[in-house]
Amino acid sequence: QVLLSAHTANWEWAGAALAARGFPPRAIARRHSPSVERFFARLRSRFGVRTEDGLRSASRDQRAGLLAIFCDRGGAMNRQRDLSRTARAAASLAARQGALLIPTWMDRRPDGTYCVYFGPRLRPGRNREQRLACACAAEDCLVARLSRNPEQWFAFERLASSA
Repeated sequence: QVLLSAHTANWEWAGAALAARGFPPRAIARRHSPSVERFFARLRSRFGVRTEDGLRSASRDQRAGLLAIFCDRGGAMNRQRDLSRTARAAASLAARQGALLIPTWMDRRPDGTYCVYFGPRLRPGRNREQRLACACAAEDCLVARLSRNPEQWFAFERLASSA
């Protein structure tokens, strides 16, 4: 299955929670500086989360399981465009692999704990219009969630002031 997520709260904990329940995810993650990357690699490895360098390498790997794709590129001006582009790519990948597309997000609760949420299980069709409709449905789900929870982190920036 392909999980489409905004980069909310701490997705590392979402990956750990899924792996602990027998669903170790792979995630597309951009590389950081070497020292930061070593930290994340140790953390992800400890919890059974694998990362891919990009969509191409992820699409070549046909293994079953969960693949997480995050929309977290660009600043505030580019968020919506990035979400749309990423949602379309995720729907296309899910269609090629015969997988479901599932909007997914992580929220930090007021008590400091985290919770993973899953939106509707969407099945992208074979033609472009069906894949686009699936991408739009996943995007609408995430945008609605983000609109209701603006205090959550997205792309390492706050969506709105919590003051």
